[in-house]
Amino acid sequence: MSSSTCAPETDAARTEADADLANALAHPLNGLLALAELMLQQPLPAAAKAQAGAVLEHGQRMARLLCDARPPNLFANAAPVALRDVIDDLEATLRTEMPDGRLIVTCAAPADLWVIVDAAALGGVLRATMSEALALSGWGVVELQVAAALELGGRAVISGRLQAPGCDDADGSLRRRCARILDTAGVSAAPRTDKGAGLDLPFRFSAAVAAEALYDDGEAGEDEAVLPPRTHILIVDDNATNRIVAAALCEMFGCSSETVEDGLEAVQTVGQRAFDLILMDIKMPHMDGIEATRAIRAMPGPTSTIPIVALTANADPEAVQAYLASGMQGVVDKPIRPEQLLNTLQRVLSERDETAQGKAGEGGATVVAA
Repeated sequence: MSSSTCAPETDAARTEADADLANALAHPLNGLLALAELMLQQPLPAAAKAQAGAVLEHGQRMARLLCDARPPNLFANAAPVALRDVIDDLEATLRTEMPDGRLIVTCAAPADLWVIVDAAALGGVLRATMSEALALSGWGVVELQVAAALELGGRAVISGRLQAPGCDDADGSLRRRCARILDTAGVSAAPRTDKGAGLDLPFRFSAAVAAEALYDDGEAGEDEAVLPPRTHILIVDDNATNRIVAAALCEMFGCSSETVEDGLEAVQTVGQRAFDLILMDIKMPHMDGIEATRAIRAMPGPTSTIPIVALTANADPEAVQAYLASGMQGVVDKPIRPEQLLNTLQRVLSERDETAQGKAGEGGATVVAA
């Protein structure tokens, strides 16, 4: 009797410990994924590139496992992501696990619709529900349909339907399990409206739409792969791996860089030397990224106008508003992806130059960060 009474508490403690371990491993894993992405951008021999690709593949698989170990939350580590990319990745993963042709996945969302969600959590929750259906559907087909509709206020309603007509769910137990999985992540499952034997589970949730002005992640063409000549960037991050990745990418993009380890050092450095742009981590010791940005904006002269881009693993809507309010001009989420970083740098530097030209045309003083 004693052991059965304590079991729920033991299970709860184990679940909490697993979640804590998953959260602790997520940060260094992001660094490894960023390094693998960086290696794939280098002119490596074919064998080395294949090895880097394998490192990235296994790292992404580990990231999915860590996501499964944490209580799912679509907005816990939200960042801008193309909804269709999430669904495409989910389909690719499931086809690897279930290569028997029983899977149908369709996504009617626009290709350019970016929403702010935790992509790993969303993919993990949908994969968990589909795995439940695939396990019980015999040789029947399991189908996932996903669509999205924009609504006022900069949000999107994502609706879906999970169907497995060949499974035996007359008692509704499969449906209840799938609905429970969705509900834990904040996805609402519709009430059951029929008593059929198969599974038919509509669901929906809403998410903020990522503003194109803040999140650039398209593929850069050859003519766009170079930043303005002699561009000099200050990289501010307390994590050595992130500094290495960002500096290597800056070099790849044709610009020079310097690195510092916290916001206080960043403020001191920009007071001594000129930079065209600052890549600013958010969570740092001594002085965080928001405090450092405010301090730089309060400095006299052209230094106060240096464009600043946030480097962060937390890009939920409230956090983004805080970054912008502090004086930042853009956001790049971690792990750092080369295309997103390049396109964000191009946009921010282009806006800086347009502002300077506008002031010159008005006859005022031209203010350009060196």
